Amino acid sequence: MKRDNVVVSTVAPQTAETSGADTTAVAEKHVVAKGTNNFSAGDVFKISGKLSDGQEFTAELVAGKDFEIGATYDASVANIATALTDAASKFKVDVDGKKVD
Repeated sequence: MKRDNVVVSTVAPQTAETSGADTTAVAEKHVVAKGTNNFSAGDVFKISGKLSDGQEFTAELVAGKDFEIGATYDASVANIATALTDAASKFKVDVDGKKVD
């Protein structure tokens, strides 16, 4: 993740060599850059992947709009998880270039 063109969080990508890469969800470790202890309003959290049927997807959530910024980074990440799984969430997902709810 970048904020003002500065990397504030990194994650190792899943590759074809990863066991179950096509269909298995994989936990990823985010590392927050020193001095950037939490999200700021307007930061974008983006995830992407490939479904078992071959379709690729991307979801973007905007801090302060699509998820609440918590008092800590961990609280913010918990709020992201809630936003991703809550039926009331209204962010858009791009599946093979088409925006869907």
